[in-house]
Amino acid sequence: MTQYFRPRRSMLYVPGCNTHYLERARTLHADSIILDLGDPILVECKEESRDNVVRFVNEGGYGSREVVVRVNDLISQWGPDDITAVAKTKVDAVLFPNIESREDVLTALSLLDAAGGSHLPIMVMIESPIAVLNAKEIASASDRIVCIVMATSDLISQLHARVTHERSAILTSLSLVILAARAYGHAVVDGITSDFKNMHSFEYACRLGRDMGFDG
Repeated sequence: MTQYFRPRRSMLYVPGCNTHYLERARTLHADSIILDLGDPILVECKEESRDNVVRFVNEGGYGSREVVVRVNDLISQWGPDDITAVAKTKVDAVLFPNIESREDVLTALSLLDAAGGSHLPIMVMIESPIAVLNAKEIASASDRIVCIVMATSDLISQLHARVTHERSAILTSLSLVILAARAYGHAVVDGITSDFKNMHSFEYACRLGRDMGFDG
């Protein structure tokens, strides 16, 4: 697949269960909009979220923003149905969470292709110690990977580490994933910031990520 290049300075996660947020995302200044079906969505809202996201993606209206759908884990009861529903929409890419190996990448692609999405690029999420250690094999698994996304909150939790301003607990992990992404020509994006009231910490994280080599 021919890689396409676009800015991913900011990627905004939007819960699929909230139609107001899905609508508002059409007006916000973010390079990428990630319509989320994953872990943050309550179990009782999973199917409703899927229906909402499919409808909003097909309706369009997001302008030049990259529209990505994060599906549920491949081994979850919702993951395969998410892939089937999203594969034939107008989405720009599909984000797969909890990718830990080359085999996980190939399984995700196989399911996506079988659902009619062989034309779609994918993004993969790194969120565990084993995924960091396997970053090279994940990054080299397919040229359909257009972006590697860090899930730093989950990584910190699995490392039994603490969140600090300096982010010292995860600097090694971040560097290893950046190295793997650059070695195989993929974009790579840092983890989320959720404490928007602490602009000092937010700015520090942005500057650190930029200086380390993240795209956004």
